[in-house]
Amino acid sequence: MSIAMIRDALLWCAVMHYGVLLVWFLFFLLAHDWMYRLHGRWFHLIVHVWHLKPYQRVEVYPAEWRS
Repeated sequence: MSIAMIRDALLWCAVMHYGVLLVWFLFFLLAHDWMYRLHGRWFHLIVHVWHLKPYQRVEVYPAEWRS
């Protein structure tokens, strides 16, 4: 396995991770009310706590891939 192959593989991994974050962010941005109602049925959250969840998720997302 050459350095170029490893570099290409890591590049595709980075592209996929940024793609997941982008899709997740757009989904949260465009379907905010629907997601709040859906999760509000399962968990009793207030809107202020719900607004913190994207920031907490972005903070945790890179840590999941490091372990």
